[in-house]
Amino acid sequence: MQLSNTTVRSRWVVGVAASVTVAAALLMVNGGTVAAIAAVDARGTAAVEREDVGISYSADGEVTYASTVTVLHRAAEITTTSTATTSTATPSSDNNALDVQRDTSAAQPTSSARSTAVATTTTMAAAARTVTATVEPNTLLAAGDVLARLDDMPVVLFDGAVAVERDLTSGVVGDDVLALETNLVALGFDPDATITVDETFTSATAAAVARWQESIGLDATGSVALGTVAFVPTPVRVAAPLAAVGARVSDGDALAEVTTLSRGVTFSTTPADAGTLAVGDVVNARRPDRTRLDVAVVSIAPSPSGDGTIIVEATPVGDAELPVLEETPITVTWSRVEATGALVVPTNAIVRRDLTGHAVEVIEADGSTRFVDVTVGVVSGTTVVVSSDALDVGTSVVVP
Repeated sequence: MQLSNTTVRSRWVVGVAASVTVAAALLMVNGGTVAAIAAVDARGTAAVEREDVGISYSADGEVTYASTVTVLHRAAEITTTSTATTSTATPSSDNNALDVQRDTSAAQPTSSARSTAVATTTTMAAAARTVTATVEPNTLLAAGDVLARLDDMPVVLFDGAVAVERDLTSGVVGDDVLALETNLVALGFDPDATITVDETFTSATAAAVARWQESIGLDATGSVALGTVAFVPTPVRVAAPLAAVGARVSDGDALAEVTTLSRGVTFSTTPADAGTLAVGDVVNARRPDRTRLDVAVVSIAPSPSGDGTIIVEATPVGDAELPVLEETPITVTWSRVEATGALVVPTNAIVRRDLTGHAVEVIEADGSTRFVDVTVGVVSGTTVVVSSDALDVGTSVVVP
């Protein structure tokens, strides 16, 4: 957000000043007569100027890692099928004709048994597993590194942002397969370049999976069981393990929180002040050592806490670097133009006419003075925006 500095000077004021009432800097004029004001010679004068006037905003923020991901334990449901056999008796009739003349008794029907197999499918959650190893906070992990061990079996990080919801095995198709194949090739488990990196799990994929499994001490099954790998945008930093060694975890439980290595600035502000910002705006961040750098707004959203504040996230522009330490305090400032090419006078040049309006005391060429009614606008530090058809750049006004 920049202003032209060619022919017009720019004046800014901290946002709080915008709420300062002009009345605090005004003189009272009763019935058009200045009360207790000495001759013009004893008072100061100022020329009306034309300036761009804006308001500067400020917020306290901190340096944080740009993105945080929570890695979850995933485990497939267990499905079992049981078969039961039932028997049903079916009545049958005697096909021989009855001689009603010789035997008037009723014929007795016979019956046969019919067997039916009934299959019953039962689905149940996978058994909980025990966390047997974790990594220390601030550990840096790349694709292929182990994040944790459950029942001594590794949970491995692969690069990507895809969610895996199933076992990956021969014949399955999807973007999860594409992500898997991309990692297997990048990590060197397709030495003969037999994999076609696409969304189809082929025999070449299975062979690469088997090589990878052998490298980390798993049985070379050629299939990837759900929960064995987690896709995150690597490299990452482990912020904190969320499941301690010895804990029992089930499907969907959090294992660890990891962050990207890039850093950004996060700050909170009021909805009104946030309304002056848009994604892509460049704001200024001041480090604790008072050096400054530009950061670009990447997101603006209500605070998850529901306290009514707005959370703004920004990342460095260009090659600028932020402090290494997380949660380093940062002061963020940005500006908004309120009036372009506006006429301004010192705030104490404004006088109030009875409570009915505002005026400035204009000095004529012959040294006499007269009051000119003005409309007061934005207060910017020690100046205020005024508008009047009787004023122009260079007009001299009295400044008590």
